[in-house]
Amino acid sequence: MSEASTSTWKSPVAYDRTVFANEFAKSFGNSPRYNAGSLPSTFALLRMIEKDRQITDLRWAAYMLATTMWETTSPHRILRQAKNRKGIALKDKHGKPVMVKTTHWQMTMAPVTEVGHGKGRKYH
Repeated sequence: MSEASTSTWKSPVAYDRTVFANEFAKSFGNSPRYNAGSLPSTFALLRMIEKDRQITDLRWAAYMLATTMWETTSPHRILRQAKNRKGIALKDKHGKPVMVKTTHWQMTMAPVTEVGHGKGRKYH
């Protein structure tokens, strides 16, 4: 790799949070996995990346952020009562509430537990 291409990917000393948040939303805002509420956790990870002087390549930081986003995003299924256009709860012919299942992706960008997920598997 040439000197010019190496310096192109040099990690900055500090990231501009406003620019980061805007670009992050622009890039991932249309994804069902996007959650603007996870930005504080994302910024916490960004602070850790900034403090680690061994992360010298911007692509490494990008990979860590992308992996964290992917690994900490999970579907949450919500069961709620269906309503008509006027907002009145619907009931079936037996008078029981009509329930609707919806799935929302929750991106937490926060630490997750791995305890018990690899039980019996040899990862090393």
